[in-house]
Amino acid sequence: MGGFLQAIFFGYAGFRISRSCLKFDPLYPDDIKQLHITGICYLGSKLSFTFTKEKTTIKMTKSSPDLHLSVLEVVLVGTGEHLSLKEGQSVSFTTAGWIQKESALP
Repeated sequence: MGGFLQAIFFGYAGFRISRSCLKFDPLYPDDIKQLHITGICYLGSKLSFTFTKEKTTIKMTKSSPDLHLSVLEVVLVGTGEHLSLKEGQSVSFTTAGWIQKESALP
């Protein structure tokens, strides 16, 4: 079962974990239309991801009770655009990126 989950997280979703960020770069086989992953805990916050061939959507379902950790943002590859993640809100975009504490360097 563990190998199956690794294939989903590190293969299809393209998750990579580093000291400063959680990277994602999804890659799908042709027969997958959508991948939805819920309950990912990162720096005390819970996130859900929906990946399609057209876009990625991330929703912060619960923010960290630690105010120092709870301010997260998505940084997009290529443009470097920063999108704030707030509890209960979703952000969508069409490129790979990473999640980090706001104002941190990857």
